[in-house]
Amino acid sequence: MAAEAIVAPVPYAHVNGGRLWYEEHGAGDPVVFLHAGLLDSRQWTRQLETFAPHYRAIALDARGFGRSDRPTEPYRRHEDVLGLLDALGIERAALVGNSVGGMAAVDATLARPDRVRTLVAVGAAISGLSFRAYSDEQGARAEAAWDDGDYRGAADVWLEVWAPVSTDDDLREIAYANAAVDTDDFELDGSPPAVDRLGELRLPTLVLVGDREVEGIVDTCRRIAADVPGARLQVMAGADHLPNRARPDEFDRLVLEFLAQP
Repeated sequence: MAAEAIVAPVPYAHVNGGRLWYEEHGAGDPVVFLHAGLLDSRQWTRQLETFAPHYRAIALDARGFGRSDRPTEPYRRHEDVLGLLDALGIERAALVGNSVGGMAAVDATLARPDRVRTLVAVGAAISGLSFRAYSDEQGARAEAAWDDGDYRGAADVWLEVWAPVSTDDDLREIAYANAAVDTDDFELDGSPPAVDRLGELRLPTLVLVGDREVEGIVDTCRRIAADVPGARLQVMAGADHLPNRARPDEFDRLVLEFLAQP
């Protein structure tokens, strides 16, 4: 009789009433990567490899995205991040968050500054500050595609707006896999919002933004860098909303050098 195959356990963490999927590599001080909207932890596949020789590198699928459970009740993304730290027995971690992942990283740090040792905000949004990213024409195309059930068509507009440099077949596949996700009825913003509380942050903070980024995010990143005491702003040439995909070598160098600072 053939031996039964050994199946490794699927890495789910039970957090705030839901199951969140995560992937981790390496050992040492933990670094948690938080993905942009419409994507999932696969945004960080390269970083899990390049950071693993130096850190315990962890990437999370936000609730509803990738392999994590869809939400069934109200939740806050940053509370899921803190819940993951609890589930993995992590006292303090560096948080690297892109877009809404950056917003979650900032909110988590404000909520529990004792749990975050270093913050890297990458093309980050912040709770309490909104802006318009789509033109009228782009918004109309995205809405029409969504209403018609053409979720891939809506995702194509998202990629056009947010990832004109970094879109490739792999990124498009990730976006298509999450194209029908809609968490708006369940996801709550940070409370109180971060926009007027950035001065409370007292930790090493790196703000990365591409020079091909959406104008509203550029303004947001400049505000984070101006309001967080001691924060460093780095503009990455040739990068869009996803600098780790558009300029991966430079991204890895900048973040690894920053994390290594005493």
